[in-house]
Amino acid sequence: MICVLLRAFIDSILDELSPQGLIKNISFQCGIPESDTIQIDPELFSQVIRNLVTNAIKFSHNKGIIKIDFIQEDKDYILFIKDYGVGMSADNLKNLFDPEGVKSSLGTSGEQGSGMGLFICKYVVEAHNGKLHIESMEGVGTICKIRLPFLTNMGII
Repeated sequence: MICVLLRAFIDSILDELSPQGLIKNISFQCGIPESDTIQIDPELFSQVIRNLVTNAIKFSHNKGIIKIDFIQEDKDYILFIKDYGVGMSADNLKNLFDPEGVKSSLGTSGEQGSGMGLFICKYVVEAHNGKLHIESMEGVGTICKIRLPFLTNMGII
């Protein structure tokens, strides 16, 4: 793992995903200061961010907003990805990380997926000694929280 400038890291992923967002006129709001850093495996962790943002796009309505924020709490970093889309039912939320119950739902414009993305995200976050927590309410949206332990600085890229 190495220390990366989180805002630049997130911005590069948002730039890559902006064509998907433009199809639905979705705007991204990133509240992460440019100087904040985080220790991650950039290649693996980019898969997590890409998947969570892609899901947020998939389940957002036309002209939706996706917010990305970052806080330091005690000895942890918490990264938030929030959408105001269709949300999930309590039953779907309860079985979200159960590999037996993995199923894909169509997005607001009929987008498809494999249903395995969140399961993979959870695995990668846990490989970083972190936790992935999802909060959602039908008709309101979803918040994905990635909690990672604070590590000593390892050199910024």
